[in-house]
Amino acid sequence: MLFGGNSYPRQVSVRIVFWSCLSAVPWLAGIFGGGEIRLALWTLAVLIDYAGGLLDFPTPRLGRAGLRGQPIAEEHLTERYRQVLIIAFGESILTSGVQLSPYGFERERMGALVVAFVITVLFWQIYYYRAGEILPAAIASSRVPAYVGDIASYAHLVMVIGVAVSAVGDKLIISQPFGVTEPSRALVILGGPALFLLGRSMLDYAAFSRVSWSRPIGLVVLAALTPVAHLLPPLLVAVVAALVLAGVAISNAISWRLYPRAIAPPPGVPPER
Repeated sequence: MLFGGNSYPRQVSVRIVFWSCLSAVPWLAGIFGGGEIRLALWTLAVLIDYAGGLLDFPTPRLGRAGLRGQPIAEEHLTERYRQVLIIAFGESILTSGVQLSPYGFERERMGALVVAFVITVLFWQIYYYRAGEILPAAIASSRVPAYVGDIASYAHLVMVIGVAVSAVGDKLIISQPFGVTEPSRALVILGGPALFLLGRSMLDYAAFSRVSWSRPIGLVVLAALTPVAHLLPPLLVAVVAALVLAGVAISNAISWRLYPRAIAPPPGVPPER
């Protein structure tokens, strides 16, 4: 594409390569960083990647790519979203393992590691069932695929931020499983799952033009728990967050079996010609 004869695809590729080079700096720097530095750098890289697409890949001397009116390869697009989220899940698990290593196999810290892993598994289950599974079909059936794709991109960004915040919470519960739950710690431990549910609600809207009732209920429960979280140690706060996520996952499975929904993406506004 960079050296092909068709000028438009070539110029679009140049714009994408330009933004990929920008995000490559924090991606590569994160490899050599550790812990929170790596997490911060890779979060910055994800934000740059999303900003490029959101802004239509503006590039010096070339301007914007003009992709809004172009056809979308929905399978490729959703696979890229999924890959970014999988990277976030993997980093979360890796961070928990690294945090545990100085402590050995102490019982309470191993328990915290298990809780952190369960939360990550629940994130994946909530994500993939069902909107994450049928997102390609939702984009393909939309009157304005780019509009649904934009909603999906914002949804995945919010979910990635939620996973990143949750990873910080995992470090807290592993390092001090029965310490004092200060307000800032409660915000991190409960805020990660809350952000993930918020992003997942946006994905519901992209696929069905509505939000499953279990998402806002989960958000309300997590918000209600925050002021009283200081009564519990960090590990038990994380256990309660995991129970809330499990409730969302189970209710989602039950409601889908009882009331299956047809794909109904939001209409959007057709791009101007």
